[in-house]
Amino acid sequence: ISNPVDIKTFSPMPNKNRLRKKFGFGNYIIIHAGRLSPERKVDVIINALPLVKKEFPKAELAIAGNGIAREELESLAAKLGIASSVKFMGFLKKPVLSEAYNASEIFAITSTSDTQSLVMMQAMASGLPVVGVKARALPEYINKDNGLLVEPDNHKALAKKIIFLLKNPETMKKLAAGARKSAINFGSENIAKAWEKIYEKAIKNYNAVSR
Repeated sequence: ISNPVDIKTFSPMPNKNRLRKKFGFGNYIIIHAGRLSPERKVDVIINALPLVKKEFPKAELAIAGNGIAREELESLAAKLGIASSVKFMGFLKKPVLSEAYNASEIFAITSTSDTQSLVMMQAMASGLPVVGVKARALPEYINKDNGLLVEPDNHKALAKKIIFLLKNPETMKKLAAGARKSAINFGSENIAKAWEKIYEKAIKNYNAVSR
């Protein structure tokens, strides 16, 4: 059973332009959130950005979170000449993170260690389509209704999928709606009901054996 997602705090919000202004975002924001550590492979997203910018020069990457890899990731962005297009936002509290998701277009995740990824589910709940990698549990949550999958450690493939979505706003809109719908299945009430069924079954089986 998956961990529950706060689908109330993380939900689609009106007035995207107001939120963009709040964060200083443009119209083509790819966002990632989570711990900045080597196994999360955020460098793959940063390496993809120059390719995305060839098609969408104003594209930017927002990164919410902190960790031991932050300095290295900042250096990579500078080395690629895209430092001004990569916004390191640091740790954000849930209500602010929800706003940041709503001010963005696409959530990207390239981790090869996640067993669910709550930040990805929060982004989905906020109405963001996902481009993620075929690694660990991510393919269990990313499907044709809410996002696109690519092979791990392939920044070119990642860029290609991001560009595809940015060029096809109707597809992006459809996946955004699907993402929200998918996330609702993992809301607290639904997860609690799943646990209740397990306990009910366990009690029933115990009583049957005890007779």
